[in-house]
Formats: sequence, structure tokens, C-alpha cells
Amino acid sequence: MARPSGSGRTKFCTSAVGDGSASTDPFKNGQNLETLLGAVIRIGVRESSAAEPYRIPEDDPFLDTPGARSEIWAYGVRNPWRMSIDHESGEVWFGDVQVSEEEEVDLVQAGDNLGWPIMEGSSCLRRGADCDQTGLAPPAATYLDADGRCAVMGGIVYRGDELRGHYLFADFCGGEVWSHECDGETLPEVIAQLAGNLVTFAADYDGEVLVAEFADGGIYRLQLAE
Repeated sequence: MARPSGSGRTKFCTSAVGDGSASTDPFKNGQNLETLLGAVIRIGVRESSAAEPYRIPEDDPFLDTPGARSEIWAYGVRNPWRMSIDHESGEVWFGDVQVSEEEEVDLVQAGDNLGWPIMEGSSCLRRGADCDQTGLAPPAATYLDADGRCAVMGGIVYRGDELRGHYLFADFCGGEVWSHECDGETLPEVIAQLAGNLVTFAADYDGEVLVAEFADGGIYRLQLAE
């Protein structure tokens, strides 16, 4: 996913990779800067070649960190699902599917440690264990896996009229579409209830939101503006 730099022509690709497990990070990748697993990576591909398939942006935060993979832009993620980059602010957002009780949404900055597997959402993953939160970036929003919910589905920052500047996301099983005020501290609010199995978000030419549903293969338009 392209993210423009300040230099005009050069563009970078930003993506995220899960920790490589289906549980609580038994391979200890989430806090390991020597692997690309459990990390957000950023590379330059505009002038790629067979000899040099990509370049490392000069401002990647771990470029000069001994032992660290220089492609890493942030780390400490479990299972990032549906990253988006707001075309107005350049902010990087995604949902990070957690393992047991609490789903999270992340607004990611360069160099962030998003906490996995020390944290699950806003809570310590292992109750009673060492849970040093020093230097960890908190999630932008969380919600509980209850009432049929199972996995967060990252969405987009809405740039239409009503709810402009809110980040919209969903739960795969529960079907709720949530709105989170990007610059606010209020809890996410459910603004739509669909049948479930939402798999992706997009925006049309006017900035209105489209969602795709897995079970029936349908694409639906959310009518948010009055």
C-alpha cells in the first residue's frame, strides 16, 4: 500500500505481517526486531530491479538499530487485518485480531511498539505475569469479544460529510460497523448492524463507504450522509 513521502516522486509501500502463530506468540516474534513477523514494514519499490527488489527509506526508525531488520516501521502486532492509509492525513490504521477477549484498532506511528504479546488490547495478556507497559503504544480503540463477536475487521477513515474524520471498522462475526472519532477520546459507537462476515471496506468517488460481505459475496454502500 503506497504512502507518499515528502519528496514528491518517491513512494513507499507499507504493510503488516502477523506473528506467525495461531495463538499467543509461542515463537516470540512480536517483540523481536530480528524478524519481519509481528511487524509493520515500510520499503521503497519505485525503482526496484532484479538486483535490488526494494530500498529502505532513510527515515525508517530501526535503520541504525543493531540486529534489527531495517524494513521494520513498527512492531508488536499479532494479526493485523485490513490496513488503510488516510489519504488526507497520511495516518496508518488497521485492526489487530487478538486471541481471546479483546479486539483492538491501532493508529500506528513510526517506531511504535504496539505491545503484543505483552498486551491484548488494553489488558495484560497473561494475568499475574510480568506486564511491563513501559514504552508501549496503546490501541486507539478496543472492544470485547462478546455477543457473537470474534475478530476485528479494519476499515477506513471516512471523508464524506456526516462522521467526517471518523475511523470506521467492523467485527467479522458480529456484523457491527463501528465509528471511532480519530481525534477524540470517546468510545467507539455502533452505527450500523449487518448480517456479519464483513471482509473489507472501500470508498467510492464521493467518499461514501462500501463494504464487502463474505457469505453472499455482496458489496454494499453504507448511507452515512443525510
